[in-house]
Amino acid sequence: MFEFAWPLIFILLPAPLLVYWLVPALARQEVALRVPFFQQIAACNNSKLRAPAAAGGSWCC
Repeated sequence: MFEFAWPLIFILLPAPLLVYWLVPALARQEVALRVPFFQQIAACNNSKLRAPAAAGGSWCC
């Protein structure tokens, strides 16, 4: 026979799902880090760097 040490904690198992369904999602303000001097960095680096907006989701590849 199984015996739970804290049987009342078993009630809290669905709590993450309740929070997911009941709490509204936060609005994201901005996704990327903006660097106002990106063109200067690219010129100093003397390479073909892509702007973050042009990179899209391929940063991980």
